[in-house]
Amino acid sequence: MTNPRLELALKQLHAGVWRDFEMFAAEFLAVEYPSLRSTAGANGDRGRDGEVYSIDGAPSIGAQYSVAQDFNAKIIGTLSRLKDEGLNYTHLIYATNQYIGADGDKVRERARVDFQVILDVRDRSWFLERENTYPQRAAASERLIARYADPLLAASGLRERTGTALSQDDGRVALLHLALENRDVETDRSLTRSCFDALVLAALHDTDSANTKTLKQLQEDVGRRVPTGVEGQVEALVAGTLKRLAKKGPIKHLRDSDSFHLAYGAAEEMKAKAAQFLLEENEVGDELRSVVEDTLGSDRAAKLDLAELRNSVEAVLFDRGEAFVATVNNGVPFQVDPDQVAGTLQRRKLPALVNLNELTAIVLAVLRTANVAVRRHLARLGDAYTLFAFLRQTPDVQKVVVEIFSEGDIWLDTSVVLPLIGETLIDDPSRREFTLLMRAASDAGLRLHVTEGVVEEVERHLNRGYVYASTNGSDWRGRIPFLYTAYVLSGGLPSQFNDWRNEFAGRSRPEEDVSDYLEEEFSISTRSLLHESDNAPLELRAALQELWNEAHDRRRTESSIRHRLVAHDVENSVGVIQYRKSLARSPMGHRAWWLTVDKTASRLGVYIKDRLGSQAPDSPTLSPDFLAQLIRLGPLRKAIEHETLIDLPSSTDMTLFDYATPALLAEAESVREKTHTDSERLLKRGVRDEMDRRRRQLGPAAVGGARALEARVLSAIEGKPAEASNAESSPVV
Repeated sequence: MTNPRLELALKQLHAGVWRDFEMFAAEFLAVEYPSLRSTAGANGDRGRDGEVYSIDGAPSIGAQYSVAQDFNAKIIGTLSRLKDEGLNYTHLIYATNQYIGADGDKVRERARVDFQVILDVRDRSWFLERENTYPQRAAASERLIARYADPLLAASGLRERTGTALSQDDGRVALLHLALENRDVETDRSLTRSCFDALVLAALHDTDSANTKTLKQLQEDVGRRVPTGVEGQVEALVAGTLKRLAKKGPIKHLRDSDSFHLAYGAAEEMKAKAAQFLLEENEVGDELRSVVEDTLGSDRAAKLDLAELRNSVEAVLFDRGEAFVATVNNGVPFQVDPDQVAGTLQRRKLPALVNLNELTAIVLAVLRTANVAVRRHLARLGDAYTLFAFLRQTPDVQKVVVEIFSEGDIWLDTSVVLPLIGETLIDDPSRREFTLLMRAASDAGLRLHVTEGVVEEVERHLNRGYVYASTNGSDWRGRIPFLYTAYVLSGGLPSQFNDWRNEFAGRSRPEEDVSDYLEEEFSISTRSLLHESDNAPLELRAALQELWNEAHDRRRTESSIRHRLVAHDVENSVGVIQYRKSLARSPMGHRAWWLTVDKTASRLGVYIKDRLGSQAPDSPTLSPDFLAQLIRLGPLRKAIEHETLIDLPSSTDMTLFDYATPALLAEAESVREKTHTDSERLLKRGVRDEMDRRRRQLGPAAVGGARALEARVLSAIEGKPAEASNAESSPVV
């Protein structure tokens, strides 16, 4: 395993400190080439930084050390200069702190063909893999780490780079340790214990045998992070944590002064973990830069402050953590959608040169990136913000989360089922967000269901896609069917859509086919709630029937099918409420839920209370984002495999293929026609990647043009088109 501290140090090097890299690289090469000599002089180096001495006075091996990002230009420039200077090397060693890998194949070939030189590229990975092969290499690495990495890993350095949504600098170090602790913690371990381990280790971050802290100092430090709780509770938890960690070894207790400090080994391990965290932060920055360039173009992207944009991402994660805790307390569901993100960003100062719609689109694209490493990092960071929000309300986090449901029945809305089908078009299983969530929920012991009404809506949606494909969209009114869009933008031929559709619903008994598919692939059973809904109190049923009638009226649902859609929504919402019967100790303790991203459904709790007063039941709705966070942090996580747990998304994208237009679908077909390959897999990948890039460019328009319509949604199921400009919508369906 490579040393993340050395990698972090190498990534900090730039043109202004080239000399330090030259000395570092020369130490590594000297092991292999003892006769390597520096060629720097008062009159210049003639295009190379070193050469291997030859007894005949005609060296054949030269060396170039570089921190330039554009390695192609640097290498070709060096080779040209050597040729002009008459230095006829047969081999050139190019040492760099950049990662090149297979990207160097073309320049190696050009060096051989055009310059008759064998190019030996020693990139970042080469140095990392050989750090401890010889003592002088290890010593050179330690010097570089001490100068460029360790200052970043001290508390003062970490405060500038982590937890930027927090105003208190010390809280940022605590947030980092919450992220690190939650990454490695056993799934059956108490959250309260792991949180206080993180807080105590954060308070001891820069300590050693010459710099210790007393029990009182540590209790005060942690107390600032956990401002609530009964008197003496935080102090007792800190004392217990210190006693336990001192016994295990990470912490040393100096009994004569009754003070504490980190053990050397623990401090070194902490630095390595923190370095890895900062490297992942760099990956987030790289992904952000790519998103901004795709969304706004390279010219505008070059003028933007990426640090400010990165802070915007952190602000959304912070609000997401606060929203999760609020949901636990009051039962009002949350979902990270364009409205929620825009609201968070609007409350803060917007970065210069970017408007709200553009910033919202950029943040959502980063949160929903295809980069697995970035997505995992942001999920861990989101978990840390959530735990931080919990600790501000109670020191006993475990006591709160165990009150949340850990078993029960969940009925899925059509808005959740359609993305499950759409995700079958995604090759990488780790990118199938809803699929991962449903499998994790099932593994955790939750029972998943759909009603016959949802099965009918899914089948009708597939049929609408078939009609659109058959008519090529001619005379089509309303939004393009979501699954048809997903299919085409994933590289599928429109003429073959019906073949794909038949995988889920045939001609003879299509609804039965859909039901069987959901059962076989996702363990989602078809289970009616009509009995419960019909036996619910009349005033409850009447109130929600009125609510759904108004919603579908705003959505301009055709009158011929409106009554069926209203009946389906009433069956789910009223049926789940009636099915519950037994109330738990908190709003989130019920054992029956309706999983949906429908905007009207998210307001059910408030609406029922307004209509029924103190006798109103709790809302039946649950959001995918809340469920994902609950599985990662709550009692459900004990039953989930670690890999599944860390792949759960921090934000579920309920659209997959958003803001579709006939023009965009035509572009997909054009890209397909211009892609020259006989491989259907490569063809689909080429179309998909190009469409991803173009949808990013359309992102701000999608957010701005449809925010009041629940932006980013392809509302295409029959009878549920997007709503009017000032009304909420039913995502996806």
